[in-house]
Amino acid sequence: MSENKLEEGASPEWLNFRDRHAGHPFLTIDPLYALTEEVIAAISTEVCEFFGEGGEVFERDLARTSRSGFIHGVPIEGARAQVYPPGFTGRREPTRLPPSEERIRALISNRPGSMTIGQFLAAVERLPETGTGPGHVAPSLRASWDDESRDGRLVHQIRECLHELLPLRGLDPVELLQVEETEDQESDETWRKQEAFAMWIILESDYQANLSGLKKKWEQRIAEMRSFPVHPSAQNRDQQLYQQRFGSECLSDFGMFHSHWGLERLLTWDLPLPLLPRVITSADESSSYTRDEGVSLFLPWSVLRGDQFDVAALIDRQRSIHSPPHLAGWLNQRTQGEAVGPIALQRQFWLFRVHTLVLFQRYASSCRGNLERIDLALATVFGSDVESVRKLRHSLNRELKNRNPE
Repeated sequence: MSENKLEEGASPEWLNFRDRHAGHPFLTIDPLYALTEEVIAAISTEVCEFFGEGGEVFERDLARTSRSGFIHGVPIEGARAQVYPPGFTGRREPTRLPPSEERIRALISNRPGSMTIGQFLAAVERLPETGTGPGHVAPSLRASWDDESRDGRLVHQIRECLHELLPLRGLDPVELLQVEETEDQESDETWRKQEAFAMWIILESDYQANLSGLKKKWEQRIAEMRSFPVHPSAQNRDQQLYQQRFGSECLSDFGMFHSHWGLERLLTWDLPLPLLPRVITSADESSSYTRDEGVSLFLPWSVLRGDQFDVAALIDRQRSIHSPPHLAGWLNQRTQGEAVGPIALQRQFWLFRVHTLVLFQRYASSCRGNLERIDLALATVFGSDVESVRKLRHSLNRELKNRNPE
């Protein structure tokens, strides 16, 4: 893409970041994926000078400027504004912690050059707080799951508003607490399974073959548009303009790809974004989905009294009878061992995001001879032992080598 084309339509975040690091060799990488600040700090502590001169400043600034990084001059998570349809359940509850003394010290010790007071206060808000559980190994696939993102804060505000309205429906505080706990559990499970499913299809040779054909045909169009087409259920724009922008053939090709693999869209050519579960509120919404994408149910209020109607059994029958053959490896969990369960696949996804898309691409020379120390650094962020991280890394590398390349 020419320099003029790169300027036209690029986001202010990208242009400002590029200007702050003018001449840096990594600016030519597209997409330019971000690490989380937890990972940057852990690697810097464990492997001295891993990022080289000025590298840590670059990586921290990238993490603070864009949650996931940039593609075609726009933030990866902002290439299309997120849409939250009625009844969506894929979200993580944001938590906002006051800036601690440790966070302020971390900011001062790693600040990228001079800062205004406003920039300092904004950066303090974005600094990660050390906790007792697993840290942020990689940016979440969805901005709405990230407590540091604009979308995450928006979801939090919506949720607070709903909590104010629910008592008007007759729910007492105890029932409200139970609703919130159930939502948290559903959210965590959705988050885990979506990232696990993303990793599973990334490792599927048929998916890679389909993706390769799509990329070969439409890569230039996507670069020009600075965004990817989305599933009809997630479109929030004028359909005529949307079709004029991408063209009917492009939308048709991506539509078939999304439907076949159960995707809302691609974040980048490396990262698929699976569809969210949602409550269907109209007949028009249900027509957005096909049998390949999942199970749609209509349950009249007449059967929803009490708990005798076994929805789980109904879904299980649908999965057994109608599940697509190409997703059998994902759905037939009885044939899977613990090593390829959702938790392991999600953690493989985190390693793929960190190792494959960032460290091996930008810091290959620093990785040589330091893989075990990197494992130790990531284990501290995972909240697990280093042997588990090492086994996951070997398993991921083996799977990536075994899949058929483009």
